[in-house]
Formats: sequence, C-alpha cells, structure tokens
Amino acid sequence: MKIASLEIIKQIRLHPDADQLELAEVLGFTAIVRKGAFTEGERIVFIQPDTVLPDKPWAAVYKAKSNRVRAIKLRGVWSQGIVEKLETVGLDENEARLKSGEFETGDDISGILGIVKYEPPMPQDLAAKAAFLPFQIPKTDEERFENIPTSQLPWEQPCDITLKIDGKSATYYCKLNDDKTEVAEYGVTSRSMNMKLDHDNHYTLAGRKYQIEQKLVAYCLKHKVSLALRGEVYGIGIQSMNHNPFSKVPLGLACFSVYNIDECRYERKGDPHYVFGLCEELLIPTVPLVEKAPFDVGVFRKYSELLEKMDGKPFEGVVVNSQQGSFKIINKHYDAKK
Repeated sequence: MKIASLEIIKQIRLHPDADQLELAEVLGFTAIVRKGAFTEGERIVFIQPDTVLPDKPWAAVYKAKSNRVRAIKLRGVWSQGIVEKLETVGLDENEARLKSGEFETGDDISGILGIVKYEPPMPQDLAAKAAFLPFQIPKTDEERFENIPTSQLPWEQPCDITLKIDGKSATYYCKLNDDKTEVAEYGVTSRSMNMKLDHDNHYTLAGRKYQIEQKLVAYCLKHKVSLALRGEVYGIGIQSMNHNPFSKVPLGLACFSVYNIDECRYERKGDPHYVFGLCEELLIPTVPLVEKAPFDVGVFRKYSELLEKMDGKPFEGVVVNSQQGSFKIINKHYDAKK
C-alpha cells in the first residue's frame, strides 16, 4: 500500500465556489490546490490521507494545522491528500534522486521523504514476544478504493459490503504441522507484533472472551488447514474519540477476514473458509454486513460522502469484498474529524 508516491495530475478543474482554488485529480483522489500552481499532466508528489508528515521545512505549513493528513472540506468540496511539486519536497539530499528519473510514476517514495502511515498509540504493557508477524502473515491493511486502477475494480460483480470498525487490528492464527495432524503453533498478534499468550491485553482478552483458541484449533484440525482469523478489537479505551461509537462499548471483537497460511492468500467471497461461513460455524462475531450489492460508482459515493452516519452513528467507512479481492471506502465525514 503506497502512502506517498510520484503521480501525474490527470485533470485540473475550477473550484465551484472559490476563485483562487482548483481541484486536482490524482489517482482516484481529489485534492484542492492553489489556482495556477499545477497543470494537467504534471508529475508531482501525492501524499495520501491518514499519513504523518516529517519534520522538514516543506511540511511545516501543513504540520502547523495538523500532524496528520486527513480529509477536509473547503467551500463545500472535499479535499483528500496533499499535492506537492518535486522541487518542494526535494529541497534536501533527495532532490537529485527525485529528478534523475530513478523513480518511476507510481513509485512509493514515502521512505526517502520520511512520511509514515498513521498508527494509533500502542499501550506499553503488551508484552510482545516478537515485533513481527509469524509465518509470513501480512499486516492488515486494505487498499483504498482511490488507489485501485479502474480496470481492476469488480464492476457489477456481487459484493459483500461490510462496516469498517475503528478499533485495533488483531489476528488469531493456528499453524498445523506438516501432516496436518497436530498444532505446531497457536498465537495472537496485534497489527505488527506477536503477543505473549499469558499476558492480559485487549488482543488476548478478546480472544479468550470468544474462545478463539479452542474454536479455531478445532476448525483447522477438522479441515486440515492452517488459518489466521483477523478482526477488529474495539471497546472502551480503544481509539477513544468522541465520534467513534465503538469506543464507548464493552470490549468486543468483530472478524473481517481469514488468511490461508498454507497458500499465502486470503479466503475470498465464495472460498471454503470465507470469514462469514467460518465465523457462523464457530459462533464468532463478524463485522456487520451492511448490504449485498453489485459494485458501482454509486456505492462509492454513498459510503464516501453521501452518508454521514449509519443507523444514526458516525462510521469510519466500509470494506467491499468480492471474489477477486477487497478494498476500503473511507467516509470523508468521519476522516475529517480524526
């Protein structure tokens, strides 16, 4: 998942209610820029929402307002992300590399610019046994709709649209031995760290609450497969923002995907271990299924900006699940309040 990359401005349009502002279309995003500052076809650096800027001179004007890049609404139009000229972000030792052609359009350059994805503060008592995920299990990180090429979207395909809960990512995995007759390892992880099972934290407590170990181990042995069950842990003390309804309820877990460790891939809609079928069998809660619908532009607009609340409550966004994959649609109203 790229968070800051070299891109081309596809289109420049006038802001409908501001003479000195324009709308720059980059990837699937719209960012508001100063009038005349950029041109169509120009190669620029695009910094995506939900990122943290470095302590560099070029970033000071943005960091003075917020350390975190987020969606904002200016004169009735949503702006997502930051568009900057190559020479502006390259005023340090990276200028020559950026201009030399070493990087191609679409390449992520967040590393050399010091831009990182926003991560919620982690508690200090996790007692992690390793700062990485085992068995090549990837970090949970759905791609944003805006980053996916139009040709790769599941147009008119039946999709499960699920609620994106604003909590902390947790993974419960069961790795069987080679002949699939015994458990080689069971474990619990946060988004990026492997936990000690005898320590109490949000991840382990949620696992015990729903008896994940007993249920997942039995399922994996029954089907002779190694799986990682992935979900969002939520509740009091987790992502405690006024607009987050899931931070005001008791500790809970909502599962959203299953990763097949043996085959190094996710179980998708229609696969034998798809999350809704697995969790229904094991009586483990899942993220709410908002609707089943063919994907189209209307689905994106509905959940990204037309709906501010769902069932009377703010919501972070949704995840669209199809046979070919999944991606997230972030609600701009919610993102603007982070």
